[in-house]
Amino acid sequence: MELRNVLTFVAASKLKSFSKVADQLGYAQSTITTQIQQLERELGQPLFDRINHSIYLTHFGEQILPLAEKMADLAQEMKLINATPKTTSGRLHITVPESVLYGGFLQLSLAFRSIYPGIQLELATASSVELPQMLLENKTDLILTLGNTDAEENLRKVYLTTSPVVWVASKNHPLASSSSISLDEIAREQLILTENISIYYKMVMSLFHKHALYPQPVIQIKNTRAIVDLLSSSNAVSFLPIYTLKSDTTQNLLSILKVNSPEMHINITGVVNRNKWISPQLQFFINLLNNKKWLL
Repeated sequence: MELRNVLTFVAASKLKSFSKVADQLGYAQSTITTQIQQLERELGQPLFDRINHSIYLTHFGEQILPLAEKMADLAQEMKLINATPKTTSGRLHITVPESVLYGGFLQLSLAFRSIYPGIQLELATASSVELPQMLLENKTDLILTLGNTDAEENLRKVYLTTSPVVWVASKNHPLASSSSISLDEIAREQLILTENISIYYKMVMSLFHKHALYPQPVIQIKNTRAIVDLLSSSNAVSFLPIYTLKSDTTQNLLSILKVNSPEMHINITGVVNRNKWISPQLQFFINLLNNKKWLL
């Protein structure tokens, strides 16, 4: 069995297109087709259904994929035995919530690149609801998720920290100078909050409902940076993790409000797939998470 055919199969399962695999691996599309056909003949069953120029894993292909991924990981591990960080090449895919990406994570990524210049670091954002499934489907190597990660036997936590979540408004807001603000007062303000599925929205609505308050936000936005921009030029109030507010610009424009409510914190958890090999570059990134003060 040709290893290159197995690697092509793994790539095709992710990209769902022989032409995209050809572009990624630098082969002609006819070569990709031949490699998959050779592997199918060896295994005795089709790995893909070809429908309207699209490819879909067959049930047999779905069964073979985890074994093929293990072969790909072992091949990469053997290549790296004699490699140094400066000579190591490859890709590392990390997916985080948007708020974390702009909360110091980009600086952490630059620190990684200085040690592993040959690794193509692919950063993506997704909601905390989507992230665990992306890891289980091998669409990413590492996730940072918000809140409590469900106990999934195939996932392993490799990092944990907490961050305060606070009420915030423009420095020119009438409540900015107040030393004691009730939750009732906050409920009467114009609220700009994150979308319904976000952990921040669920936290703040749970707090309101415990006090028999049922305010409706005037605006809901997925992007916390957009909320910060809106707050600086409006009389609205929001509820955000403190790490989204620490840049020099926002420090000069926004004020954390002194609200009489319990202090609230959010967990930020790093998670990997328990069944996937941890490459040296991934382990180095995990070490950076744990040893470097990156969160703003």
